[in-house]
This record gives sequence, structure tokens and C-alpha cells, in this order.
Amino acid sequence: MSKKIVCLLLVALLTVTSVGIAVYAGQPDRTYTYDGSTAVPSTNVYQVKIIVDESVMGTTRLKQPTDIFVDKNERTFVLDAGNSRVLILDKDYKCIKELKDFVYNGEITNIATDASGLFYRETNQSLYIADTGNNRIIVSDLEGNVSKIFEKPVDELLDPAANYLPKKIIVDNMGIMYVSSGTVNTGAMMVDSANNFLGFYGTNKLKMTAAMQLEYFWRSLLPESMNERSDTTFQPVEYYNLFWSEDRFVYAVSPVMDTLESTVVKLNALGNNVFAENIDFEQIEKNSKEDNMQLVDITVDTE
Repeated sequence: MSKKIVCLLLVALLTVTSVGIAVYAGQPDRTYTYDGSTAVPSTNVYQVKIIVDESVMGTTRLKQPTDIFVDKNERTFVLDAGNSRVLILDKDYKCIKELKDFVYNGEITNIATDASGLFYRETNQSLYIADTGNNRIIVSDLEGNVSKIFEKPVDELLDPAANYLPKKIIVDNMGIMYVSSGTVNTGAMMVDSANNFLGFYGTNKLKMTAAMQLEYFWRSLLPESMNERSDTTFQPVEYYNLFWSEDRFVYAVSPVMDTLESTVVKLNALGNNVFAENIDFEQIEKNSKEDNMQLVDITVDTE
């Protein structure tokens, strides 16, 4: 992936590079290089080159773009959910194809206006779309021909009554899908190419806060019947976004919350956060709270 960073309607983007980390909303003004576990202010690691809108792309106006992917050929894939379409842009961000009427078994099927996730797997040249409102994942070629539709996997570990709301998706080198679902807070769902559920991956870990300690103290004094009526819970949340890197790690971002161990994680094959020991993202989280921002996406550059 190149170092070009495209701004689509000023969607907030967290970029991790070999030299630093920046929280972006328009022109960056807070950039840090991590020295061990300390955030050291530094010069900006990038400058905004271009803001891409319909006049640049040569297409109709975007309506609620929800995800973006850049491949090795510098093509940019944009999930324009509000218009139920996927745009494919060339390296100059000109639209070379619009995918709107997807075809499956000879019939047209459209993605929902709240579709949330997009991933392009270069191995099989396929798009994977988290079609949230339609409770499915669709796999399509670059002509809009759908080869597979994955609905909710069936497994005893999955609540059959819970809706399947896939929001973000990545696919690893083995073809295993990692799906962040709006109804699952126990990590990303791992699903193989036959739609078999393989387990949960990388559960967001909670840290003990003063509020949690106080709640647990009072619960220890109350009878079980009263604890059951309490509406105070401390639950992990699903990841906002996932990224599969060439080094075969999964990077993820979550909402900025006091109860989470880290907003930014780098997960190994076992789903363990390898950032946990040596990098503290407290400064980014602090700035995000001060600026009333959320980190909504993450990408990793090899340069």
C-alpha cells in the first residue's frame, strides 16, 4: 500500500507507519513518534495531497461512504453505502467502474444502504462486502458477478436468536474471513470459505477502572436477586475496523473508552495484542476525547 492517504468527506483515519502515528481529521496537527512506550511530539508524517469528491472521480456525489481499500496497483475501492454501490478508482482517483447491480444466480441483488465493510482479496481478485442490513457477506468479482453469499453461520457458540450484522471484514492468506458483527462483542468471528464458524478472534480486553471496582464492591454486598436487576454492565465492544497486513498481523481500532485496555491493537495468530507490552496509546486516546473524535479506521504502510 502506498503512502497516499485519501480524504473522503473527512472520514477520520488512524495511520500506522514505521515512523509514527497520526490521528487525522483534515490537516494533521498532532503527530507522535513512539520511543519505547513514550509518545514524543514530532513533525507531521504526511500532508494532505488531495481531497477526492465527485468532481475528481467523475461520478455522482458520494452518499455515506463507509469503507475504503487500496490495492497493490493503487486502485481505490470505495463502499458508497448510501448509493448502494462500490466505486473502483484508478491511481488518479478517476472512477473506472461502478458496481451497483450485483448478479447472483442470474438475478440482481443490491447491497443495503447501511453496508459497512469492504475488502479486496488480490489472491482470487474478489470483493468481500459486509452487507449489514441484508445480514450477509457477498463475494463478487470486479464485474459485479457474485460467486458466494454468506449468511449467518450455524454453530452452538452463536446465539441463534441474535441478528447477524456484519460490519467489517478482512480475509487472511488462507481465505479465512474475520468478521466484526454488531451483535458480537467477544471478538471477530472467524469463518472459513465454506461458511463454517471457526471461533472468536482477539476479544477486546477490559481494564479495571475505579468505577468497575466500586460496582463490583457493591455487588459483593448485595443479594444475587438485586444484582440480577442491575442494568450496569461492563462489556467489551466490537472492533470499529480491522486491517490485514502483509506481515500477517491483524490491526484493529475500537471506540475510545476508559474501560478498554487499548483503543489500538496488533493481534498475532493467537489473537493476542502484541502492542500490550511496549506501546501505550494513552496520548492518542486522550487527544481523541479532548477533540470529541473517534478512531474509525486503521491502515499499515510498509514504507
